Amino acid sequence: VSSDVHDEYDDEYWENRKCEEENLLSFKEHFDDGDGFSSWTESGNRGGETWEGVVFDNSGLLRSLIMCKQSLYASQLPSNIDILQNVVFLDFSDNEIGGFFPVELCRLPKLQHLFLNNNSLEGPLCPEIAQLDSLKTLNLAGNQLTGFLPSELSALEGLNALSINANKFEGSIPE
Repeated sequence: VSSDVHDEYDDEYWENRKCEEENLLSFKEHFDDGDGFSSWTESGNRGGETWEGVVFDNSGLLRSLIMCKQSLYASQLPSNIDILQNVVFLDFSDNEIGGFFPVELCRLPKLQHLFLNNNSLEGPLCPEIAQLDSLKTLNLAGNQLTGFLPSELSALEGLNALSINANKFEGSIPE
């Protein structure tokens, strides 16, 4: 019995997925190297190729991007990360990503789980973090982040897991 993957989904699924794939390919261009992107190629068809670390939902929208321990190197997270508007779970832990915490991350309205631990992020955590009102998990441990935690962090009422150890923060966690 053979079943084509493209028969399982409708045109809207494939239209959404194609758009999400284009966004991911644009995002990928900003990284210098890494193992995690080898399966990311333009499909251009309805073959249902699997992209490593990428999960699409039943509507063809990006839900999870898991790129932990992929030897990714970037002097900073790409500023176009905010094109990933539908992502719920984002994991770039245990890589070699530097630079400041990108304010563009705070423009991901559906983001619930963010893992950037064990990278080389530096500088302060931006007050725009409060825009992530769906955020439940924030792991920034093991970076070089500095300064005081923004008071706006307390506005994240749904945040139930915060890991910020092994940084250079000052003061206490805002209540």
